[in-house]
Amino acid sequence: MKPVEIALVDTTGKVHPHTMSAAAAAFNIQVSQHLRQYWGFAPQVTVRWFPKSQQIPRSAWPIKLVDKLKFNEGGFHSITAERPFAKVVATPGSNDWTIDASHEALEMLVDPVGNRLWAARAISLVGTKITDGEGDLEFLVEICDPCEGPRYTYEIDGIEVSDFITPDFYAHHAMPNVQYSFTGAIKAPRQVLHGGYITWVRPKTRRIEQLLWLATDKQPRLKKMGTAPASSLREYVDSQTRHAVHKARADYRMKHHGGGKTMPMKFQIGAGEKTKRTQYEKAHTVTYHQDGEIEREVWDPGTHKSKIVPEKVKAGVPIKRPPGTDHTVKNLGGSLLTGDKEM
Repeated sequence: MKPVEIALVDTTGKVHPHTMSAAAAAFNIQVSQHLRQYWGFAPQVTVRWFPKSQQIPRSAWPIKLVDKLKFNEGGFHSITAERPFAKVVATPGSNDWTIDASHEALEMLVDPVGNRLWAARAISLVGTKITDGEGDLEFLVEICDPCEGPRYTYEIDGIEVSDFITPDFYAHHAMPNVQYSFTGAIKAPRQVLHGGYITWVRPKTRRIEQLLWLATDKQPRLKKMGTAPASSLREYVDSQTRHAVHKARADYRMKHHGGGKTMPMKFQIGAGEKTKRTQYEKAHTVTYHQDGEIEREVWDPGTHKSKIVPEKVKAGVPIKRPPGTDHTVKNLGGSLLTGDKEM
């Protein structure tokens, strides 16, 4: 496949050029390195920021930031006779648009047309538990949907981006040391995280069904969506789903981080990587998104000699650090660690 140029442009005039430039750089890393590490058939990509729509080359795939969308969703991608494209809402005072733009870019590259299906073992909902089902289903390949939840993003140079599944997500059985999503937040094949969803077509009836677990839902639920259309399957599903998902994510963030509280800072530590030495004047809380093992080099107040402190971290279990914490953190595991840091 020919190399692709993705053109990022802000049509609202409300996003600072520095943010646009930083987002384009982060997306470049994600689509050219992280995505192609697992989805090798995705084209080689360059992401560029353009100050004006008129400057976008005719051959480029545009991602346009807009004020609002028809179905009130956060973003969507589609295709014309000329090229794929995406539109994403840029809400004043929020940089959530970088997650949506990352989401649309990743899915646009893996499935530009929006009809790619992957036959895999069925899943079913037994009570409130998602389990393996009987037979096979044809899953719509939307690689960011199962890990759509607001807790499962990660950062590239300070820009928040979407997690995404790997092809092993569709495996029949779980295997050790397999990455089911880029961050490792998904732990088993066909698992849907809180805040995400997955869509499939029943092969015999062509009926569309969806397992949906909105960020504001206490438990997952099944949704029947009618017969698969002859046009873009993904476009139809997005028109029925993305508004609810986007609103639930925004409500979740407002509930957990609104009311004067500071939004958590996202962080990531690659396998074997070590952070810079940092001293924190205030107490803070760190929550990892994956189980892992870290090694902290700690300098106690008033001392010049450090000590090594090994720690095992558990996904979703907050760690409270006292004021004056002065340390580095090394990821001793074999996969990426991501998390939130709240001061």
